[in-house]
Amino acid sequence: MRKPLSIYIHIPFCAKKCNYCAFTSVCAEQKTKLDYTDALKNEIKLRSKTLSGAHEVKSIYIGGGTPSSLPLGEIKSILEQIYKFFIVKDDAEITIEVNPSSLTLEKAKEYALVGINRVSMGLQAIQPHHLKNLGRLHTKETFKSAVETLRLAGIKNINGDLMLALPKQTAQEVEETISYMAKLDLNHISAYMLEIEDGTIFKKLFDANLLALPTESEAIKLYTSAKTALEKYGYHRYEVSNFSKTGFESKHNQVYWMGGEYLGIGASAHSYIENNRFGNTNDIQKYIEHLQKNEIPLDFKEDINEIEKQEERILLELRTAKGINLSNLDASFIDSKRPIIKSLIEDNFLILNPTTNHLYATDKGFMVLDKIIEMLV
Repeated sequence: MRKPLSIYIHIPFCAKKCNYCAFTSVCAEQKTKLDYTDALKNEIKLRSKTLSGAHEVKSIYIGGGTPSSLPLGEIKSILEQIYKFFIVKDDAEITIEVNPSSLTLEKAKEYALVGINRVSMGLQAIQPHHLKNLGRLHTKETFKSAVETLRLAGIKNINGDLMLALPKQTAQEVEETISYMAKLDLNHISAYMLEIEDGTIFKKLFDANLLALPTESEAIKLYTSAKTALEKYGYHRYEVSNFSKTGFESKHNQVYWMGGEYLGIGASAHSYIENNRFGNTNDIQKYIEHLQKNEIPLDFKEDINEIEKQEERILLELRTAKGINLSNLDASFIDSKRPIIKSLIEDNFLILNPTTNHLYATDKGFMVLDKIIEMLV
């Protein structure tokens, strides 16, 4: 029986780098984009030599960067390469990230034709001043038009990204953005807290005291407002940052949270297979050069021992609404954590279901989940 595998494809190109973005992404010439997609296809071929026979692909996620910034025909050729060298399940979830500003009807039709059945688009906010501060190129009208374009092409399963804890953001603005997204009848909404990361424009502004960010308590109130509004419109939280209508939970993202195996293709892409984690170089030119010589562009590889594996299960599964089944962890490992778990339960941050032995976060716990995980791991 073949093992399930998910594939992530990284497209590191954007029309403009957003002010908060720390992902591997650049503005590039057409030749670089074409050379890169050739390299991607060669990596798919090389990786398949050790993986394709024993695995069956259950989900594919094309992320970035901005995958929709690639020229017409390139996404089709990448997916056709996967179909050629891997066994892909008939009901596989295949997602592509799209920027509303770079989507055309021709591209949307290409995506649908080659098997893409889910699209994720960043709206972030509908207020022009927030979009300008973030460095986004679209407006709320551009986003709405892109949703209509996707549906015209036959792609109905659409996620919209929402960003919380923006400079001077109010709860009313969050609720207005969610109302706008809900009226577009999106199937899924991801609500991410803004993080200030090294190497970004926002980090420089923050260090210079030029970025008026919400306090922690203000950020928690914004998250609470978002959750309440999303639930009002029929979206349930199944992971700390992800809300969906019933049946539209992201299959690919759940692979990460539940410790499934995944293969990352592209510059800076990471993989987790057979208790090994490995990643590619984040240097785009070096990535291309390695693959032009039929070399895997490996940057690191590490074995995950049993303790690390169990700690990662806590780290990832506690992010989900289902929580973690303690019966699946080593008894001595859990015993070492019991005093902390007991304290967190008493303070109403965690709940333990004695029937199923599942440990999961309360609403209060989800607000400070990163701190809880730090205490446990």
